[in-house]
Amino acid sequence: MILTEQQEILIINLPETEYGRALFAWINQEIESLEHKIDLSGKICNDPIKDDFRVQMGIKMGLKRVLRKPQELIESKQKGVRK
Repeated sequence: MILTEQQEILIINLPETEYGRALFAWINQEIESLEHKIDLSGKICNDPIKDDFRVQMGIKMGLKRVLRKPQELIESKQKGVRK
């Protein structure tokens, strides 16, 4: 998905807002919970698929990507200005 300029600005500013801080705190808690769950009972299984550690690792990686996105956009914009 290609983000519009307005969407990029909103994402960049998200960590500085009250809503953004609450969202990021919740995401961090979810990541910690997943890490704990994977460490204690990581297993390969077919049913239910949500218990498979590979799915849990994918969810964890996706959540970490969400946390990194504002900084990635800032760095991308800084590189664009330097060119």
